[in-house]
Amino acid sequence: MSQDRPRYKRSLRNLLLDRRFQLKYTLAIVLAGGVLFGTMEAFFYDEVRQNSELAFVENSELALADPAFAADMQAQLLAEDRKVLLVLVGFWLALVSTLFVVGILATHRIVGPLYVMDRYIRRIKDGRAVHARPLRRGDEFQNLYNHINEMAETLRADRTAEVEALQRVLNRAEVRLEALRARPDGADLAAALDEDLAPIRALIEKKRGWLLLPDEDTVEPTARN
Repeated sequence: MSQDRPRYKRSLRNLLLDRRFQLKYTLAIVLAGGVLFGTMEAFFYDEVRQNSELAFVENSELALADPAFAADMQAQLLAEDRKVLLVLVGFWLALVSTLFVVGILATHRIVGPLYVMDRYIRRIKDGRAVHARPLRRGDEFQNLYNHINEMAETLRADRTAEVEALQRVLNRAEVRLEALRARPDGADLAAALDEDLAPIRALIEKKRGWLLLPDEDTVEPTARN
């Protein structure tokens, strides 16, 4: 469907449209990435410590001859090991944080369209009009969403045509009803016919109201997807 993209942007307050779904899969991504990267870092840090121990052993003769040198050397090696450990922990935290943000954004691109399509389907089921709008750039299910929009537009056109046809029938019936009221012996028949037309009038008003009712679920200025 050729519609302009909406210009509003996602905001932090509406990123979690389906908390359970989004947090479930985001935490799964974070856990998998965190465990994998943490395991690699653990092996790397173990190698660093082994190298530090090997360096101390290689200088053991000097260490035995000069205890002060041995203590200073051991302190420097421990300091370097701690520095490497802090860097590795920092990288791990950065990775986990990045995976969490990416996971929330990625699942939002899935949940957002599903959220809107669920509202569309509910409104269609209730017989109400859907005021279609395009998804945001980058959202998933673009083709499916466009098909739902096309279906909604077809249903709306059909219901509009149905209302117009009922209105034409009602207008002709109203003309005959007025003519019947003008007859001296038509008052009772006109009253009965008027009563029979009441449900049709109510149905037309109801359907017209549905067609004109704003779609509060899908056309908000700060859209929920």
